[in-house]
Amino acid sequence: GIDDKKKILGLENDYNLLGENCGADEFEQKLIDKLVSSFTRNSKIFEYVFIKIIPYENKEICVVKVKPSPVAFIWIASGQYQFYVRHGTTSRPYLANDFLDYWSQRVRQLEL
Repeated sequence: GIDDKKKILGLENDYNLLGENCGADEFEQKLIDKLVSSFTRNSKIFEYVFIKIIPYENKEICVVKVKPSPVAFIWIASGQYQFYVRHGTTSRPYLANDFLDYWSQRVRQLEL
């Protein structure tokens, strides 16, 4: 709905990619299904991820808010567990042992 230069594009192209008669409800359901199938812990992700389609400048955009989590959500791609950690504007892949080190520090920070 918004490009890298913060120009409002809306979700119309996304709706068209999903097929005829696709709208906000179908888009949101597809996004929810994709998140559930792509991460461990299934629907628990929605305790930390919130999706809302809103009107903005005569277009619809999708707002996704993510709260910090005290539990790890591991991405599943091609049957493989993938570990990523957000650093600024990018996400970096971690090897399993690096991720375990990161996560033990992260849990301590959340407990403070």
